[in-house]
Amino acid sequence: QDITEKAQSLVQHYCDDLKDDLDQEGVQFHSQVSSNKTADLNQQHCGSTMF
Repeated sequence: QDITEKAQSLVQHYCDDLKDDLDQEGVQFHSQVSSNKTADLNQQHCGSTMF
């Protein structure tokens, strides 16, 4: 359970950092550098609400 909590914490930090990047650089910049694999990862772990 401890490992699961750590994993969830890491994912949350990743999502928070990504949201900060989107706020700072804008969605257009993110779209240019984002791959389909990254987008799938974002949607899977962060949810589609952030886009």
